[in-house]
Amino acid sequence: MYDGGTLSRKGVVVVTLNYRLGALGFLAHPDLTTESPHHSSGNYGFLDQAAALGWVKRNIGAFGGDPSRVTAFGESAGANSMLAHLVSPGSKGLLQQAIVESGPLWSDGGTIAVFLPRAWAEQDGVSFAASLGVSGPDTIRGLRATKVADLLAASPSDQGSVFWFMHALRFKPITDGWVIPEDPRILFRRGVATIPLLIGTNADEGTTLAVNAEMSVADYPQFVRDTFGPKAGQVLARYPASTPEEVQHQMERMMTDIDFAAAAKFVAGSSPDSWLYRFSYVTPGFGLGAFHGSELLYIFRSGLMPSDPTSTGVSDTMMDLWTRFARTGDPNGGIGVTWPRYETSADRYLDIGASPTVKSGYGPAPTACKADAKTMCLGPDGRFKVQATYGDYAGNRGDGKARKLSNASGYFSFYDPENIELVVKFLGFCSGGSGDWAFYASGLTDLEFTLDVTDTRTGIHREYLNPLGSRFCTAVDESFPCP
Repeated sequence: MYDGGTLSRKGVVVVTLNYRLGALGFLAHPDLTTESPHHSSGNYGFLDQAAALGWVKRNIGAFGGDPSRVTAFGESAGANSMLAHLVSPGSKGLLQQAIVESGPLWSDGGTIAVFLPRAWAEQDGVSFAASLGVSGPDTIRGLRATKVADLLAASPSDQGSVFWFMHALRFKPITDGWVIPEDPRILFRRGVATIPLLIGTNADEGTTLAVNAEMSVADYPQFVRDTFGPKAGQVLARYPASTPEEVQHQMERMMTDIDFAAAAKFVAGSSPDSWLYRFSYVTPGFGLGAFHGSELLYIFRSGLMPSDPTSTGVSDTMMDLWTRFARTGDPNGGIGVTWPRYETSADRYLDIGASPTVKSGYGPAPTACKADAKTMCLGPDGRFKVQATYGDYAGNRGDGKARKLSNASGYFSFYDPENIELVVKFLGFCSGGSGDWAFYASGLTDLEFTLDVTDTRTGIHREYLNPLGSRFCTAVDESFPCP
C-alpha cells in the first residue's frame, strides 16, 4: 500500500517510517511523569516520528532531496500525528509543509476521542499496570521487566467491529504538557500552525469505521447522550433514527461529518496557508462509497486500485497535487483547475471525484439562522450582561455598553481565552418596539455557542444554545418583556 516508487517518479524523494504504537508508544503513568525531566509521559510514538523527521532533515540531501522543503503526510492515525506535529513545539523546523488525510482531532465532542488529558491517560496507565499484576512504588521497574508479548497481549484487541475496537482503544495521543502542551484545538485557534497545509477528508469515512456498530434503536439515544453530553439533543435532531438500519447509517454519517469533516474544516480555517479537499471518488467494486483510506489507492497507485481509465485519471490528479505541493508549497499548476486557498468566509474546497471541481459549503448543510422579530431590553444605562461559551471554553463575563450604529443597531464584543472575537449584534432596541437580534462569530463557521443574556433593568435572564452547524449566528426564539 505505501510503496513510494510511483510517487518518487514525480520528482520527490519518498521516505516512510515506523513508530511505536499501543503501550510501547503511548503508555502514560504518574511514575513515568515524575521521572521525566519534562514532567511528561506517553506520546513516545510522536517522539519516534520527530526523530525520524530529524534524520530526514540531516540526511535527505544525500538522496537527492531538499532538506529545506520537507513535507510530512499521513492518513487516519498518521493524519492525527500530522496534526500533533503542527502544534508541537518540538517539531518546529522539522517540516516545512504538511498533508493531513482524514485526521481526527477532538478530545471530546466526537465519536472518536483523541488527545486525552494527561490525568486520564495516567489513570489508564495505572489500570493497565494493575492488569499485569504490577503496582506500588516499583510499578515502572515491573513494567520494564515485562515481556513485550505480554504488554501487547494485555492491550485491547478485536472487539468484533472496527467501531467498538476504536472505542476500546486505551493508548492514544495525550495532551501531556510537553510534546502536546495544550488541547490542540486551543493551539490551532491560537494560530501556532503556520506552515502550508493540504488537508481534507473522504465523503464516506464512516462506512468502514462505523461498520458493525450493531446498536439498537433504544441504545442509540443513550450513546449520543453519553458521547455529546449537552449537545446530544442537537445531534439527535440532525441524525434521527427509528430503525436499526437508520441507526447504522446515521452512525456512519455522524462519524464522517463530526469526527472528520468538521475537524478538517476547523484546522483549515485556523491555518493561514491551507487548501481543503474532499475525496468523493467511489472506487468501483467495493460498495462502500468514498470510504476511509480509499484515497491511498490513488495516491500510491496501489495494486488494489482499479485499472480503468477514470480511476487512473483520479490517481494522476492526486499524485500531481500531492507532489506539486511537496515540491513548491502550492498544489496548483498541473490539473487545469485552480484550487483556492481556504478561507472560512468563502468555504471553498476541491472536490476530488471523477473530475476535480471547486465547490463551496464543506460538510453537512448548516441549520438556517432564523431572523424572527425579537425583543431585547437594555437597562436605563444602555447596558446588558453577556456570558458566552465557545465549545468548552468560557468567555469573559461582564457588562457591555451597546454602542449606536447605523439603523439603530448596536453591539457588544469580547474575547474568549483564545482571543477569538465573538460579537453580539442587535437590530433595534427596546424603546417601545422590538427587533431582530442574533449572536455572531466573527470570521468563523459551524461553531456551537451558549449565550446567557441578562437584562440589567428587569433582571430577566435567558440562556440560548445555537443549533449544531449553524453558521455565523444563532437567533433567539424568545422575547424579553419590556417594562
